[in-house]
Amino acid sequence: MSISNFQTFKRLFAYANQYKFKLYIGLLSGFLAAASIFGMLSSLSGAFDPQKQVSVENVDIQNKETTLGKQASSTESAPTIADAADKGADSMDAVLNYFGYKKTKADGSISLAALILSVLLLPIFLGLKGAFTYLNRYCMRWVGSRTIADFRNDLFKSLTNQSLKFYGKSNIGELMTRINTDTGIAEQLISTSIADLTRGPIEIIACLSFIVYHAMQKGLYSISLAMVLAAPLCIFPIIFLGRRIKKLTRKALSKISILTSHMLETFSGIRVVKAYHMEEEEHKRFVDANNLYFTKVQKSMKYELMISPLMEFVGVLIICLFLIYAYMQGLVLADLLPFGVAASLAYQPMKRLGKVITNMNRSLTGAGRAFDMLDLEPELVEAESPTVISELTDKFEFKNVTFSYDTDAPVIIDDLSLEIKKGDVVAFVGETGSGKSTISNLFARFYDPTSGEIFVDGVDLKQVEIKSLRALIGVVNQDTILFNESIFYNISYGKKNATEEEVMHAAKLANAHDFIMAEEDGYGRNVGEKGFRLSGGQKQRISIARAILNNPPVLILDEATSALDTVTEALVQDALNNLMENRTVLTIAHRLSTIKHANKICVLEKGRIVEMGTHDELYAKGGQYRLLCDIQFTTND
Repeated sequence: MSISNFQTFKRLFAYANQYKFKLYIGLLSGFLAAASIFGMLSSLSGAFDPQKQVSVENVDIQNKETTLGKQASSTESAPTIADAADKGADSMDAVLNYFGYKKTKADGSISLAALILSVLLLPIFLGLKGAFTYLNRYCMRWVGSRTIADFRNDLFKSLTNQSLKFYGKSNIGELMTRINTDTGIAEQLISTSIADLTRGPIEIIACLSFIVYHAMQKGLYSISLAMVLAAPLCIFPIIFLGRRIKKLTRKALSKISILTSHMLETFSGIRVVKAYHMEEEEHKRFVDANNLYFTKVQKSMKYELMISPLMEFVGVLIICLFLIYAYMQGLVLADLLPFGVAASLAYQPMKRLGKVITNMNRSLTGAGRAFDMLDLEPELVEAESPTVISELTDKFEFKNVTFSYDTDAPVIIDDLSLEIKKGDVVAFVGETGSGKSTISNLFARFYDPTSGEIFVDGVDLKQVEIKSLRALIGVVNQDTILFNESIFYNISYGKKNATEEEVMHAAKLANAHDFIMAEEDGYGRNVGEKGFRLSGGQKQRISIARAILNNPPVLILDEATSALDTVTEALVQDALNNLMENRTVLTIAHRLSTIKHANKICVLEKGRIVEMGTHDELYAKGGQYRLLCDIQFTTND
């Protein structure tokens, strides 16, 4: 195992170690299940070699029927099982001799007592093996599922804590693959691979131990040395092919992320796909991506399928060498039979071990990719001892703020300085790309400025607790975001335990109550994926109702009324005007008629404020703002 794989395994096992009781019960059960094989083989030792005569002349054992309940005539103490074993008898000989029976009859065939003992012990050991195997698999699968559930929770939390800048340059399909596919593959490591790993090697050791034990009974000490020399031959194919499988698995996972991303884009934009009749083109793109994934999986599969026949070849080679050795030593069938049974029992776990190592390589690759995502540091770092703010008492202030999305990207905000006092209604206007929405994003600290500072009540935003800052701000975006839940859920989003009366009141202020109640399900109606079942204006009003319900002291209205018809816009604008009283408001609008009430209008051009004042002041000035007004009002007329 490479260093990176070991580190990944160590971190994943740390998650599993939270459930020590079930984990250790599972591991112990695996050991016991494997160890029980030795007992099964030993219980059959009488049947393996019925011709064996054990010399126990020095042990004075009288017929059980005549000596039961009487003292032995000898002055020596009664013989024990250990005494019999010390005289050269095997375990079955010792047990039978202790109770006055022999393993073989006078003609050398197996005795009834030996047969009964074998028949009794075999089911017992087999039952123990089955019970411990079940316990091993149950505990390990439970721990595996719980471990990956915890891992997935942490990964999702880590990703949601990333900044908008991170999502701006990330592939959503890739993120979904890391959370779902990669962690799902990693689950096999705890649930299956470790469970098999705890049993497989012990089963092999148990079988080899029996072979060594039986060989020593026969005086065939060279067999023990042969076992040590043959073991590396079985491991070599696993190590060699495992490295190739790991590399190809990582490539396959990168391809499936492309596949997931394509599906997400297509299904999310299905309206556009159908509007432009691009179903066949999207299908072609999907087929191409799917074929790339298939190619990588197929290459990995070739190496996986090579492991089993290679191990079979190595196994047969070892058997052939053993038969040659047996022939040279002059071993009879009775001598070979115990070795054959033990070797056959060892073969399956050896073969399974190859699959386990393959699965471990694949699982560790998936886990490693997921940990890479988990280890990403948030770009918006909260101060160690942040300042908690519960209200806006004075003002927000931008000081020489510059912002660009990347170091080599164009500047979006250029050396901007601005004060927004408590109770101000500040509007930002300008051409598309002038930086209007970016200012609101900086205001809520969705991004940090490239240079310069932003203050709230004299405290740098970087020193303010993000949670408390966001609690002050309500946002109505230009692109309405609704979740695939009920209307009630979407309106009450952000305010836990909101009552039905509160939700209905907010909906009425946003002029949404009537269309909501027009449907039979009312507020329980599911809006569909991204509000698919609602019109644009309906979605916008749901979003406005959400902001009204949370009743924040600061509002950001990014084209809040852009999707409304003239009548509805007037009603909602009146509700917003009432809501904006005694609140600080940042509004971004293309419809200049909606911002005439603002006490400060900032005209932006290429990230700079070129004009600032009230509607009347700016219009009278005859500059850029008047030009925008004349163009818009003339167009509307």
